[in-house]
Amino acid sequence: MHRTEARRRIAFVTPWYGRELSGGAERLAWDLSHALARTGALVEVLTTTCRSFHDDWGANYHRPGTTVVDNLIVRRFKVDSRDRAAFARANGKLLSLPRISLRRDGSPLGERDTQTFARENITSRALLAFLREKGSNYSAVLFTPYLYGTTLDGVPLVADRAFVIPCLHDEAYAYLDPVRDVFAGARGILFNSDGEGEVAGTIFGPAVHAKSSVIGHAVDPVAPPRAPVTIGAFAPHRARYVLYLGRQDRTKNTDFLLDAFARFRERRVGSSLQLVLAGPQPAAFHGRDGVIALGYVNEDVKAALLTYARALVQPSTNESFSRAIYESWFARRPVVVHGDCRATARAVDEAEGGWTGTSVDDWVRILATIDESADDAVDAIGRHGFAAALENGTWDVVAARTLQAIDAASGTLAAARAIDQIVPLGEGPVTRYALALGDALRHAGADVASTVAEGPIVRPGASAVVHLGHGEPPPVVPAAMVVHVAGAILPERVPPLFAASVSALHGLAERGIAARLLPEVVDPGAWAGIRLERNPFDDGRLTVLSIAPLGVEDAQRLIETFVALVRTTGDARLVVERADCDADALAALERDARELDLHDALVLLDGDRSSRYAARRAAALACALGSPLPDVARAVDPLWFDVPVVAFDDPIVRETIEPCGFVMESRVPREIAALLKVVATDPNLRRAAITEGRRIRTRYGPSTVTASILDALQMLDPVAAPLPRPSKR
Repeated sequence: MHRTEARRRIAFVTPWYGRELSGGAERLAWDLSHALARTGALVEVLTTTCRSFHDDWGANYHRPGTTVVDNLIVRRFKVDSRDRAAFARANGKLLSLPRISLRRDGSPLGERDTQTFARENITSRALLAFLREKGSNYSAVLFTPYLYGTTLDGVPLVADRAFVIPCLHDEAYAYLDPVRDVFAGARGILFNSDGEGEVAGTIFGPAVHAKSSVIGHAVDPVAPPRAPVTIGAFAPHRARYVLYLGRQDRTKNTDFLLDAFARFRERRVGSSLQLVLAGPQPAAFHGRDGVIALGYVNEDVKAALLTYARALVQPSTNESFSRAIYESWFARRPVVVHGDCRATARAVDEAEGGWTGTSVDDWVRILATIDESADDAVDAIGRHGFAAALENGTWDVVAARTLQAIDAASGTLAAARAIDQIVPLGEGPVTRYALALGDALRHAGADVASTVAEGPIVRPGASAVVHLGHGEPPPVVPAAMVVHVAGAILPERVPPLFAASVSALHGLAERGIAARLLPEVVDPGAWAGIRLERNPFDDGRLTVLSIAPLGVEDAQRLIETFVALVRTTGDARLVVERADCDADALAALERDARELDLHDALVLLDGDRSSRYAARRAAALACALGSPLPDVARAVDPLWFDVPVVAFDDPIVRETIEPCGFVMESRVPREIAALLKVVATDPNLRRAAITEGRRIRTRYGPSTVTASILDALQMLDPVAAPLPRPSKR
């Protein structure tokens, strides 16, 4: 259990609050607020007097004022009147936008409609006034979900202590400028799942990863029925069916499900497999062949339906976490999810607890598999899901992760800890590494100072971290050492030992010396603060980003490769940063561009952050096809943008790119271009590379690196030691 300071006070801001509410965000607010209170924290819920999402957002139902509910203080504030028609018009425009029209660096609505959506949303001037006046009394203010006025208007008032639990979907609302402001301004972002975090990184850019944590989401197991249950004429224990739980409307993609099931029945006329729909449904719903619509069901009936189902089907593409999936897994039943929903698809793939399909034909094949497979085979997949559900943890575990994320973002994990880094003079790569490590440790709350090895100064009470390069060890007693060169001279008594790279780690191992890897910090937060009104590179052209230093021969080969790529792919763009080129290489690029009539197909970038950021956001792939990479950051930085990398072999590439990218042995431009085309256009290959790249980049994230060194220095509070990530198999 997390040790709770006596003065820890947490506010939980949400538009609707109550035990009886059934929406995903509403249930999260109820369950997590109670779990946080069980840690000993003083939790106050700040909410409105509106009854529920389904009621008029401008109508007051509950009495305003303060009550105590299960040891929580609940403060209710009157909602403001609003122009429902104006909001409906703006909202209708958002809902009608095709997904292809959404741009990561641009608002989906004009300024007037955007302001209308935000202004006529559910909000409360009284609640906001309370936050403005009393917000500083809380150590943290949690907001959920992301798209309502209580969050959009509330976060800026307490930004330094605001933590958003967004329940984010890849939907038009997420691209609005006020939403971007919330994600940029909050102190921290707390996700229900890894997939939700990936969606956020895609929409808002890599800086969101620097302030985010995955706290998970819990689901209470559904107890199986004690006796068979019948619903009208339907008896689950005597039927063969797949089950859909939840609201049945366009936003939940149930039309897709019904279409897939209808085609399945057309192709397998003799099948007895049925589709059971349980949950609110449109008044105009008409039954179809093999479809049983039960409408709203109580918990006992839901338990029976889950217990006897062949599988649960979840067609929605807009989920940050699906409670129904975990309820199904607790019932040991497998699930079918849509491949375009990252949160559910990733969970199912990692758990091996079901099937993932993107097209109607995919789902028809999956339904056929469920129909044909032996019971034992289906049950085995359900058991995989059950294991994942157990691993996901309880609400008390989610609360502990939440408190730990708050501490990490607030810089209290290593508060008041003094660390002195001893760095060799004149070794640039070591100095750069130590600077990045120092910044990350300061963000964690440590008091960090640096001094040179030739005249080291260690403050009284400070822990010395010595960086070893090519010289002699300094005359200090280190608490830990970081070895940057495999052949580094070590003292007779070695403290906790780290290697700054994989090559150094292997070199030490060959000497019989055990060490842990402590890679260079590559902070995605370095890209914070950039807002593009429009990305000039996001125009549908295939963009290739060069990330390697280039000499004249490298530049000429790169141009030949690019020309060969254009011949096979059509319109494309090559982006090269001027700072990566020596004078001869730059002249060669400019000359070849003129002679080959490349026009704007070759873009030579100056050093401004906005242009460099824009190129990375739009790039389909990055290439390191020049001189060896000078530092790890060159290789890892594209991974934070989900950009696959093709590279020539060198020590840094072997450490960073080889596990998740593509290492090129050939130096023949035509052959290189062929690989570039495949990486840029093959969706399965790209998906695999990006997924592995996300795993690799985490090694270099500030929180991962600092946790390793602080643990070695015994500076992590034992109760704040990193908890297992949710549902990670």
